[in-house]
Amino acid sequence: EVLLTVESADPTRELKDGQSVTFYLHPTFTPSKVRVPVQGKKAMLKRYAWGAFTVGAEIEGEDTKLELDLSRVENAPPLFRSR
Repeated sequence: EVLLTVESADPTRELKDGQSVTFYLHPTFTPSKVRVPVQGKKAMLKRYAWGAFTVGAEIEGEDTKLELDLSRVENAPPLFRSR
């Protein structure tokens, strides 16, 4: 189980309810592009995955684009990181 969360690290630039975050998943996911509304200053998406992949995120109304290679998440299980 993978829980992807986007929230601001800067308290002066918090995400707002009404905004959305688009997550870009591996092409094997259907759909691979998922728009999630911001709730409580964050956007969260839960998916089940066989192995690590690179995820992207784009915040609506901002120039912020994020990318994370899940194989580099140190506290992820080794088997997940190696697939």
